[in-house]
Formats: sequence, structure tokens, C-alpha cells
Amino acid sequence: MNCVSANFLVFDSGVDLPPNLLSTLQLALAQAQQTLKAGASKDDFLAQMAIAFGDAADLSTLQQDWRAGNFEVLSGIEVRSGEEMGGAWGAYGIDTDTIYLSQDFLAAPSTDVDLIVTVLLEEAGHRIDARVNGADSPGDEGAIFAALVQQGAIAPTALQVALADNDHATLTLDGRSVAVEQAAPGGVETNLQLWLRADSGVATTGNTLTAWSDLSGNGRNSVSVTGDPALVSNGFNFNPAIDFDGNDKVTIPFDVNPAQVNPQQYFVVFEQDPTPGAFGLLGNDNVGNDLYLTSSGVSANNQSFFFPEAGSNRPGLLRTQFNHGVLNGSEVFVDGQSQGIFTFDDANGGLTTLDIGSIGDFNPLDGRIAEVIVYGDGTLSAQQAQQVESYLALKYGIDLADGINYLDSQGNVIWNASVNGAYGNGVAGIGADLGSSLNQLQSRSSALGSLLTVGNGSDLNDGEFLIWGHDGATGEVTVDLPTLPALNQRLNRVWQVAETGDVGVVDLTFAIADFFAAPRTTLNDFALLIDNDAIFDNGVSQSIAATAFDETTVTFSGVDLSDGDYFTLGASVLDGYFVASTAQLINAIHETNLLAGEDTIVVTRDINIDAVLPSITDDLVIRSAEGEQHTLDMDVAARHFSIQGAGKNVTQVVLQDLRLVDGQAIGLDGNNGGGGGAGVGGAVFVDNASFVADNVLFENNQAIGGDANGTAGNGGVGGFERGLLGPAPDGQSGGTGSTGGGFQSPDGSIQSGGAGGFGG
Repeated sequence: MNCVSANFLVFDSGVDLPPNLLSTLQLALAQAQQTLKAGASKDDFLAQMAIAFGDAADLSTLQQDWRAGNFEVLSGIEVRSGEEMGGAWGAYGIDTDTIYLSQDFLAAPSTDVDLIVTVLLEEAGHRIDARVNGADSPGDEGAIFAALVQQGAIAPTALQVALADNDHATLTLDGRSVAVEQAAPGGVETNLQLWLRADSGVATTGNTLTAWSDLSGNGRNSVSVTGDPALVSNGFNFNPAIDFDGNDKVTIPFDVNPAQVNPQQYFVVFEQDPTPGAFGLLGNDNVGNDLYLTSSGVSANNQSFFFPEAGSNRPGLLRTQFNHGVLNGSEVFVDGQSQGIFTFDDANGGLTTLDIGSIGDFNPLDGRIAEVIVYGDGTLSAQQAQQVESYLALKYGIDLADGINYLDSQGNVIWNASVNGAYGNGVAGIGADLGSSLNQLQSRSSALGSLLTVGNGSDLNDGEFLIWGHDGATGEVTVDLPTLPALNQRLNRVWQVAETGDVGVVDLTFAIADFFAAPRTTLNDFALLIDNDAIFDNGVSQSIAATAFDETTVTFSGVDLSDGDYFTLGASVLDGYFVASTAQLINAIHETNLLAGEDTIVVTRDINIDAVLPSITDDLVIRSAEGEQHTLDMDVAARHFSIQGAGKNVTQVVLQDLRLVDGQAIGLDGNNGGGGGAGVGGAVFVDNASFVADNVLFENNQAIGGDANGTAGNGGVGGFERGLLGPAPDGQSGGTGSTGGGFQSPDGSIQSGGAGGFGG
């Protein structure tokens, strides 16, 4: 037992709360008191309370008590384990007249004082309702009360949804069933049968899962764990998941045969490893009376029927509705989009249990599961299903299908697919929603090509959300920014924000490994560009300097985004050509070919070249960044560089501090070039120009000779042939190719590139 203060007795079921949690709880209680006192001092207090508890409720005595500093309504609080609380952060038991708080919630890194205050006020609202009305009134009067005393008002739409919401559940505390009001997935508690979350209700030995508790309040906790499924802390979008290695399963005492529960709705967040085949996500163990979900299968190239790539750490949201015996009454959804209807009419009987990560003893999963939710004995409405999907999508960074609004647990639209439709790619968000036990303080879309992570630290109140999506553009672009002359590039991609409530300041981190190759030296080389019309060449509303950067990321801290804002990333790129990708190298060669005189291209990181590079037709230096030696690895059957001097402006090309790997070339017919040496000729072709290599390493390059004189069987003409007394200036052709193909080093010595190629 821990005593926080004279008025607030806190029980912790035999385990003392650590001092830091006691201190945080004490601070939250004091802040909740001040909120009640401030609310009771307002002239419209009684009118506001009538909104929450009805016109018949007389709260004049409570008003006097709170003005005088008597806050008995916040006494009698018990802290219980997360398992006992069924995943809820807080609850109020009418029969016990007790406010319950989850120890897991209090200890979570994302929980701050403000959030605890909101939970306390919601549960105090339930207690007040039970006292002044004699029973629990219809609707979520706790949420209404908390909004009124904290914000002074509640939006009409939110009020109507809250009045229609009844969040009832039953907890088992000390062997006794206690009726409470608590959270549910998406705020949808009606007919909730099972709720398994990797972030709550799990027991482990080390990282190995030993038990998985049902958070629905129905007590369907695991009865056995087979194998060694592991809890991974950063499964999806900064939330944990359970990893199944193909030999594991968790058995739940839940009879899922339609004779017992029908219809049923299943929601599963999972990702399959790149192991070909279809794997069981969950199913019963009664062969011949099957009800199960599979991963749909992954092919040898990691492609899946449902999801684009297995093993990409990109979770999918699978929803399946089973309606036994109804023609075309069952349906499968992926990320909110229907994949088709079917008729489910398998056998309908036999006592079963439910296995997670397998179908009985068949098709065990190789992959990860973060959350499993089951509803039964009633059909969810389209809005209810949308609320559950929105909760899961925001939590796990899942981009719902085009045209789908994101809803909070009260049914309010927090991302409008019509209004934000042009920016509906890679949607993700942060937010707090007590009705769902959601407190997502950091998020990054799991969509492929995602570049942005947004975090809030620990300062979100219930009902506050910041959601963003982008226009689908990729790459960087040089743009005209007349109002920002210090910037000469920005990302082509533009994001838009939807804010509900006042989220406050956030930190934005962009992944820049594939963009802005030029080295940056100061924080002012980057800017976050915020605008109200998405047209950045006519000026911006704000330009904010970076607070941190490295080779792969740039961060902007303390940014206050507003609803409807557009933003993108700008940069000041140094003069010259700095390349970090095939596309950038191609563009740089094209541009330098058009400029008279010697230019320099600086390679800033290793590049796997996946396209044929343009010929070099003007003087050029291609080198690695200062003090580095980067690899240019050909992923296509082509040599790295072709230097074409005939009739062009090129006199000399210098390669410096590079590794040229896996080049492949077929020599031209005639007298110019031929196959050259296997080491150099496979990487570089030179025609009527000088070629200097300084600290260049050639590895695994292959040259295939051409036809020297248009006659089959003759090898191509070599570049420089190494002789005993020095180079022959014009390389010698031979029947099967020259022994030339060498190159001249800066000191004048001749380095052999290997034997010549074979003739055609």
C-alpha cells in the first residue's frame, strides 16, 4: 500500500509503486484538483455540468466543496496491473465506488502528468454520474465531464457521439467481477470478444513470451505458449510485436466455431518474413470445422497477394468478416479496402480453442503479430469498423486505402480523405485517445519510400491528433525560391497536415540518404519550408533552420504546425556536382558535357549503378569526396565510363579515389578501342582522349573483344600495350585480342589491365 497524501489512498495489489511513479501521481492529483477548483469558480459551472449529467443533477454542493478545496471525488484510487485492467488506462467501478488506474499506463514512457490528469477526471466524471443519478447514465459522461472542466466546452459532434457511447466492461479484481467503464479498440466495446496487444498484457522470461492476456475484459488469457515466440520492442512504428519463427503458437481458450459466436470480425496487424508460402495467422484446432486466417502466401520474390513485400518491416492490417451460412456474407479487407466477398459455410460445431500464430498444428507463422481483435455475436457497422481500423492504422503507421477517413474513438473525422485527398500517400500521425488507450507520441508511415518521422515528446492531451500525408512525389528538384536566395533545392515531395486540438510543438526528422548529395557544413544549409498554399516558389510562411543533421537524417525541433499547413524540405547545395545515386550521376554527366572546360563530379557515397551511364564528351574529373574512396558497382551489363573524344571537346578525363567494380563491356568493331584489358577495358572505354587514373581500384571487370576489321575471329585493338621498353603508342591488335588495355598513371608508368578480349 502506498499513501500519496491524506486525501488520496492508493493501493497497488501488494507491489509498492516506485517513488518516481508516486511522485508523478501526486503531481497529477494536485493538478486535477486545481482543474476542478478553476471549473467550479466559473459562473456557468452548473450549466456546464448539466450537459454532462443532465438537468436533474444538482451539483451545487460539489461546486461549494471544490471552491473550498474539498476534492473527495478524487479519493479512493487503486493502482492495478495492466493485465487486471484489461488494457485500460483507467476505470471506475460502480459497486466498489473506486477509481482504478493501470500500473502499466503510469509506468509507460509516453505517459505524462497531463494525460494522467485527463484519465483521473474522466473516471471522476463516471463517479459523479453514479452518485448524482443513482446509476450509470447512457453515454460516456466521463469524457464529456473531462472536456468541459479542462477545455470549457465540447464540440456538438463530439457531444453527440459521446452521448451515444456506452463503454462498459467487467474486470476481475481479487477474484471478484467488477463492472466498470473503460476503453476499447477504436472506442468500440460492443460485442468485443478478444483483444491481444503486444504492448500490454504480455509476460516474458527475457524476451520470450510466456503468457498473453486478453484485454477485452472477458478473461480469455492464453492457456499455453508453444515454442519460443519473442517480444520485440520495436516491431512496427515504435510499438512492440510478437515474433513467431515458424515453430511457435499461443493458445487462447476461445471457442470460435460459428455455433458459439456468429457473425465474427477479426482484425490482425502482422507482417510475414520473406519465406515463400502461406502461413497461419490464427485459427481453431478442430479439423473439419475450420475457421482460420492466413497470410495469403508469399512468393519466391517476396511478393504477397495482400502486401507488396514480405520482410520489409511494413505491417498490414487484415480485417475479415465471417458470417456463417450467408451467401456472399463474408468479406476480406486489407488496409481498409475490400479484397472480395465469399460464402463461409464450413462445418459448424465442436468445442475448439483459438491458436495465434498457427492453425492448430499446421502452417505456423514466420513473421510478427502486433495486435489481434475479435468481435462476435453482432455485425459491426461500417463506422465502427472504420474506428477500429483508424486506431490500428495510427498506432502502427499503416496507410489506409485511398478515400478512407480516419476516425477517433468518438467517431470524429481526424483525417478527411476528401479534403486531404491529394496528400493521401503515406498517411501517419500522432495522437492521444483515451477511448482506445492510444497514446502515439512518435510515428513514421510504414509505406515504402517513407521519409518523415514526427514526434511530440510527451505532451498530448486526450483528443489531440496531428496527422500528415504527402503528394506522392519523389526525388529532389532545383527550384526558383526568390524569397529564399540561400536555398537552391527542395524535395519535390510536399506534405499536408491535419491537426485536431492543440498538439503543440513537434520534432520532424527527414531521411536524406538518397537526396542532397552535396556535403553540408552548417545547420543553416537546411530549412523546413512551411506554407499555406503548397506553392513554394512564390514565398513561404515560415523557413526554419535545422537543429541537427548527419549523412542520413536532418531534424527540426520545436516546430508548431497548424491544421492545413503544407511543408517540405529545402537545402542549400554547394556549387558543383555532388552525387549519391545513379540518377544524380547520370544528370551530372549530361550537364557537364554541355559546359566547356574541366568540371568535377564528387561521389559522396557508394553507388550501385542500375542504368547505363552517358558517354563523357568534355573534360571531367570524377572523384570521391575528400579523404574517401567510394565504390561504383555496376548492376547492369555495361562498363562504367565511355570516353568519346572523336569530334568532341574532351582531351582528358581523370578518375580519382574510386573503386570500379563488376563492369562488363563488349568492344566495338573496327580500330578504336576493342575489348581492351579485362581489368580496365571492362570498366572504361577511351576513344581519342587521355585517361588518367589516380588511386583507382578495378575489381571483377570483364571485357569482351570486338571485331578489329570487320572480320570474324580478329580481336579488337588494345588501348595501351605494355612492352618491355615501354608502351606502344597505338596498342596492337591480334587474332584473339591484344595484350593491351593498360592505362597510364600520373607518374608516366604503364599499368596492365589484363589480357585483351577475344575476337568476334
